[in-house]
Amino acid sequence: MCIRDRMEVAEGVKETAIDHGPTGTPQPVAAGATATSAPSSGARRAAVPIPPRTRKYLREKGLMDVADQIPAAGAKLMPEDVDNFLAEKAIGGAPTGGDASSAYEETQLPKVQQTLNFRMRQGMQQCIPAVVSLELDWSAIHAARQQTRETSGESAFGMFCWCVVQAMKEHPPFRSALGSDGKTLRTYHHINLGIGVAVPGDLLRTAVVRSADTLDSSEFHRQLGDQIEKVRGGEDQIDATTTVTISNIGSAGVQWGIPVIVTPAVATVALGEVRDRAVSGAQGVEFRKMATLTMTFDHRLMNGVAAANFLTDIRHRVEAFSL
Repeated sequence: MCIRDRMEVAEGVKETAIDHGPTGTPQPVAAGATATSAPSSGARRAAVPIPPRTRKYLREKGLMDVADQIPAAGAKLMPEDVDNFLAEKAIGGAPTGGDASSAYEETQLPKVQQTLNFRMRQGMQQCIPAVVSLELDWSAIHAARQQTRETSGESAFGMFCWCVVQAMKEHPPFRSALGSDGKTLRTYHHINLGIGVAVPGDLLRTAVVRSADTLDSSEFHRQLGDQIEKVRGGEDQIDATTTVTISNIGSAGVQWGIPVIVTPAVATVALGEVRDRAVSGAQGVEFRKMATLTMTFDHRLMNGVAAANFLTDIRHRVEAFSL
């Protein structure tokens, strides 16, 4: 007896097991009955229950006639098994079904992305992320940049990074790391500041300004530029001493976003796009250049108050910045 392909089965109706005979023709087995295998050498497959939603999916894909050819990962044939079957057919160049004609190609992720994924996965496993955010007045840095623009001097982003370094000097938890035992706190004497750098191919590497706290302003900006250029040339500089990284998401036109901690860092600071915004001033409402600062931090090393104090310190230094 053949199964009718047009058979309408409502959700909630008992699933029907299909026993495939030696010829490959589906044979119905009543619900609750036991499907027996043929005494042959394995030419026929054991009965596989097909739930109503899978039957509907098979009809949509035009695959009812080849249902017996679709391997089931579990005890039942599920829609995802159908998708896997179609994918394998597409890879093999012989797609089956009504809308399975589009093929695709598979390539290995670049090593840079694989490394970044590993670090992010470590971050999710080894830390407890929390997020704080605030707005800051960018006017002082904007004014300073107008002075340096004529001489192609210090960039506005570099000035912001300088402010972060000065704040890290006063907040030891942000130049610290938690040992693998979860009990030992290691605090570094110097600051190796990480900078996220986008490279072609939607890839991300990290530049590091080493011992940034020992540099004067001009040397800091020179090393910042040099390290970023080295990273764009293929060098990844992050190591276990890099505790804070900065992401300039504003350069891509993003106002704010929640950054991911990339180990070994314990915090990632994201600077959003600088925009003119209406704020309350001494003379009433006025427009100022403002930016949103967002930080994801490892809650195991510092609590919300310490994180808020650190971000507030950065804001104070940005708003009071001068060359």
